[in-house]
Amino acid sequence: HPIWLAAAIDGRLGRGAGPRALVGFPLRDDTTRGFGEVLRGEMGGRGFEVVAEGREEGFDDWEVNGERGRVECWWGVWRRKVEGV
Repeated sequence: HPIWLAAAIDGRLGRGAGPRALVGFPLRDDTTRGFGEVLRGEMGGRGFEVVAEGREEGFDDWEVNGERGRVECWWGVWRRKVEGV
């Protein structure tokens, strides 16, 4: 729920230049990849920017045939845009 997540971050993250929010999610399929685009749009519209991002490989929390498969995940660190910069 990227729209709800953006609203929660906006409502809770401090207004100064220092606070950051770390967000990450698995890139399982086109749907979860699309979450990232929706999140970027929502966060940008609320005055946030990504200051660092990357991808990591880990083990999924979903099991298939009793085994946890590997999954690529995206992570990003967000902050409120600083006025005048």
